[in-house]
Amino acid sequence: MKEQEVNREIIEDVLNKMASDYATWAQRAQEIAQYKHNENKVWAHWYDEYKVKATFKVGRNYVKLIHDGSAIGFIVVSKKDKVFEYGDLLKSASWSAPARNYPRGNALTNMPKSIQWTGIQ
Repeated sequence: MKEQEVNREIIEDVLNKMASDYATWAQRAQEIAQYKHNENKVWAHWYDEYKVKATFKVGRNYVKLIHDGSAIGFIVVSKKDKVFEYGDLLKSASWSAPARNYPRGNALTNMPKSIQWTGIQ
């Protein structure tokens, strides 16, 4: 599949949900641990910190979601897949392959309200 055929807004929406979850987690952890050296960091800072390290790579069958050098999930972009639909969210099985047991939602029709910052679960 050509890169320009992939809906970048949907990819960004998934990454934004992950960044939002990270920011919420980081702020909660900061409050629990009562870190004083990071007390000026607010939710928006944590969100931006995650987003800077988040990227994606478009492949023939999937878009690989990457954060800080780790594969954190895949989005199906092949319309010829016999098991999954276009837009299905898949957990990472390894750096180069998704877990093909079942979809964790669909970025087009059944987007989860939140997606963990550690990856699609």
